[in-house]
Amino acid sequence: MSEEIVDIEINPNKRSWRELWQIPTLGVAALLLLTGLIGVILTRPEPDIDGMIKAAEARITKAEHAEALEILNGKIRQHVDAPFITEDQLQSFHLLRARAVGKGQRELGINDQSNHESVLNEYEAAEQAGAELTIDDHVLRLESILELGQFDEAVTKLAEIGDEHSAERIRIRKEIIERALGDRIPRNELAEAQLLELTQDTMLGVDDRCWAAARRAQMQLNQGFIDEAITGILREMPRVASAQPHARGELFTLLGRGYMEIGAVSEARKQLERATELIESDDDLFAETLLQLGMSLEQTGEMELALDQFDVIT
Repeated sequence: MSEEIVDIEINPNKRSWRELWQIPTLGVAALLLLTGLIGVILTRPEPDIDGMIKAAEARITKAEHAEALEILNGKIRQHVDAPFITEDQLQSFHLLRARAVGKGQRELGINDQSNHESVLNEYEAAEQAGAELTIDDHVLRLESILELGQFDEAVTKLAEIGDEHSAERIRIRKEIIERALGDRIPRNELAEAQLLELTQDTMLGVDDRCWAAARRAQMQLNQGFIDEAITGILREMPRVASAQPHARGELFTLLGRGYMEIGAVSEARKQLERATELIESDDDLFAETLLQLGMSLEQTGEMELALDQFDVIT
């Protein structure tokens, strides 16, 4: 009897049940692992943003501005787009960054354009988030605006400072005037407009009124309006009689300069001598006054006395 030979083909892809039962088991394990990871993520505690903000505020209060920025940039910044960040926290974040940069460079005597731009950007972001700026914030922002030469913007922002903070408003307006006059090409129209605003400020004190009169006279003398400068100073003198000596001394110096311009040398000398009695000897204005006085002595031929004045200046 012959035997039938059957060829058996071995399929390498065919697996036994012993192997196949492991697949769903692995799937279930993977699902359980994924579920566990999601649970860990969902139950992970949110970062203590309020605590970080308080820490940054404390650093700024202590004038530790670099340390405050380390907290703000290194710990909080990565969470600003997170769903758990509140509106108040976002406002505080931008306000604190503006303060840390602005106050930090002010204290270090740094005047970097990119820093000023950062201050303005942070305040803009803070206001967009609904923050209300304090008077210190307004001042810090205005300082950066002025350092960037944005005079029109500074004037606009200055209008937001009310009478309860008139001292800061007046100080900054004076700074705008000084910067406008100190430009390589003086911005006389801007200075004149701000001088008018300054003199019409109902909160203006006598010392600042005296300062305003001096700036107006200075502008008029520089532009060749000598008679107007002299008349303006003489008219203002009685109104500022109670001003501080230095403020009145500057008016006498400018008056002496005006008289020198029109050739009234003896009258100029009298006004300049009065100025030296009011101005402190370590003040730059004192040296300027002595220079004018020495020039008046030169014109009257009193060369030895004139040289004495120049020696004092040196």
